[in-house]
Amino acid sequence: MQAKALRLKSHSILMVIAMSTLMTTPIPSSHSATTLTNQLSSETELRIIAQEFGSVPTDPGGTFQKIHAGSIDDSGDVAFIATISDPELPSAILLSNNNGIQVILLSGEDSPVGGKYKEFTDLDMTLVQAEGKEENLLLFHAKLDGGPSPEGIFLWSTDGVQSLALAGGNSPRGNVYKSFFSLTIASIGNISSITRAAYIALMENGKKSVIIKEANRDAVEILTTGDQIGPLQEVVDDLAISKMGWDLGCVVEAHLPGKKKKPFRKVVILDPGFIVSGDALKEGVKFPPLGKIKQILEPPAINFQQPFVSIVFKSGASAIAIRDIDGSSEVIAKTGDRVPDLANETIQSFGPPVSNGMRGPFGVVAVAGLNDGRAALWMAGFTHKVPLEAQSKKLLLIGGSGISGGQSIVLRSSFPVKLTNKGSLLLRGTIVEGETSREGLFLLDGLFDDLPPL
Repeated sequence: MQAKALRLKSHSILMVIAMSTLMTTPIPSSHSATTLTNQLSSETELRIIAQEFGSVPTDPGGTFQKIHAGSIDDSGDVAFIATISDPELPSAILLSNNNGIQVILLSGEDSPVGGKYKEFTDLDMTLVQAEGKEENLLLFHAKLDGGPSPEGIFLWSTDGVQSLALAGGNSPRGNVYKSFFSLTIASIGNISSITRAAYIALMENGKKSVIIKEANRDAVEILTTGDQIGPLQEVVDDLAISKMGWDLGCVVEAHLPGKKKKPFRKVVILDPGFIVSGDALKEGVKFPPLGKIKQILEPPAINFQQPFVSIVFKSGASAIAIRDIDGSSEVIAKTGDRVPDLANETIQSFGPPVSNGMRGPFGVVAVAGLNDGRAALWMAGFTHKVPLEAQSKKLLLIGGSGISGGQSIVLRSSFPVKLTNKGSLLLRGTIVEGETSREGLFLLDGLFDDLPPL
């Protein structure tokens, strides 16, 4: 199946994009088709990457039964995991680019450690640019059959596949790996040797660890449940990490030692050589005039060394907040903020955000609940000016309708998966076609076009 482009016109619209002006006809709760007139200030393109029940374009053929994890790199290539209809080869990793969709790996193929791939469960991808060449690096997790280990973390490139960690093997601290999740990988500019991968490992003893692996260096087990961090020696009980920027954002659940266990969450920054703790963004901290933070949602996002999280206050208000590496924090959006160019709409809540990982123009995207009950994708764009101030804001409304193959379709819901340094946003969403709904991966380009260059 070729990546399909849908332009935002009156008869081919899936999502409404608010640029400088936004005027739409809302979608009723029944999701029936509506008519949208040409009231947008500019055209934007939403591409369908893959969707359930769509055809697998090359061998082994069949149809996509379920779309699982997906990722995108700065070239715009999209990698994703899908369950396919062939009962003998049910799991596949595929790559979508300008040439269409190609199969990268299939269950049943030989793994580099012995045995065969049984199932693929998670992945992330980055683009390495060096010596005038570009290369995709794909970090993935696979379950194995018939080999020395039941599962592992692997790195794919055009040169082949190599193993980074296997269940049953030893972690840098001597713990024994049991399983892996939350995979992430990133590279910096034209320096091919500076590529960092990270993941959370579940150990045989029940502990969880954040592992960071930099190219040409040994892996570092930077934080483990049971560790004590900060001047108060807070005990780590659980953790969740962001996608990789230069560093990792981490939401840590912890408690104070020697007292009745009363867990709280806080945001810390993880680097292979250090941990930045402190109370800059922590449950119980006050943000005048919004009050005390009741809950920090996970997972976090990060731009370079600045984590972002969605927070909920005791008052019920919601916000997107940033925690800087220097120990400060601030709210960049909150409940009650006006929706861009919609005078009667306000934001009521935020889901966990995504951000692009490196320096340069960057954005923060999150699902936002509006006061009329609709959900939307909210975005703010920045240029690293101090103090941090949004240079542009957009509302990517969920709920456009259109015609595809003679049938009315509606993108009923979506959430952000990954935002690139070029301003492309990978989404998961649900399409409604008549009485049928199905999930898919979608790509929205050009989100940084109105940001000034650095």
